[in-house]
Amino acid sequence: MKTKIYNILFLMFILSCCIFFDSCKFCISCEPCPKSTNPSKIYFFFVSDNNKAKIPYTGKDTLMYISNTNDTIAFYGQGVNKYFETHAQSNSQTCEASLDNGQFENISYVFTGNNPISNLRLEFHLYYNFDDNVLFSSVHPDGLYDYLNININWTDMLYKNCLYANSSSNYSYQININGKNYSGTALSNGTVYNYHYGVLQFKFNGKTWTLNK
Repeated sequence: MKTKIYNILFLMFILSCCIFFDSCKFCISCEPCPKSTNPSKIYFFFVSDNNKAKIPYTGKDTLMYISNTNDTIAFYGQGVNKYFETHAQSNSQTCEASLDNGQFENISYVFTGNNPISNLRLEFHLYYNFDDNVLFSSVHPDGLYDYLNININWTDMLYKNCLYANSSSNYSYQININGKNYSGTALSNGTVYNYHYGVLQFKFNGKTWTLNK
C-alpha cells in the first residue's frame, strides 16, 4: 500500500516539475519588446513656394466668363483655406519601432457662381501628396510631391482635373481673349489652365466659357 502511495507521489512530483519547467520556457520565449530607441517625431511638409504661385488668385477675386452665345457667369472668391493633414508612419521595421507624425500642407480656393440654380463652383486644391513608401525622415526634393486639383462643380456633376504641379507647363493650347492670344494647358472636359492667369476656358451646360479679361 505504501509503495503505491510513494509511486503516486513520485509521479505527481515529476508532473509538477514538467509543468514548472515548461512554464519557465514559455516565459523566456515571450520577453516583452524593449523600450523604443526611436522616439516619435513630427515632420512638416510644405507645398513649395514655386507651386503656390501657380494659383494666381488672392481668394477674394471676381472672375468673369463669357460663353460662345454671349451669356455671362461671375465667380466670387470665398477666401483661402490653409490647413495640415495628419498621417502616421512607422519609423522602423524592428521591434523598437514607434510612429512618426507627418503634417502635410493643404491650400484650397473656392469660387461660387452667381447662378443659384446651377450651384456652379470653381475649386482649386494645392496639396503635398506624400508617397507612403518613402520614410518621412528621408530627403525630399522641393515640390516633388505637390499636386494641383482644379474642379468645376455644379449640382450633381463634378469635372475634376489634376495637375502634377512640379512639372513644367505645356502651353500647347491657344485662346483668343478680347483680341489677345493666351496659351494654356488643355485638361479634361475642355478646361484650359494657365499658371499666371488661372482657368482660361471651360465647358459647362453645352457651352464654352472663356475668361473675360
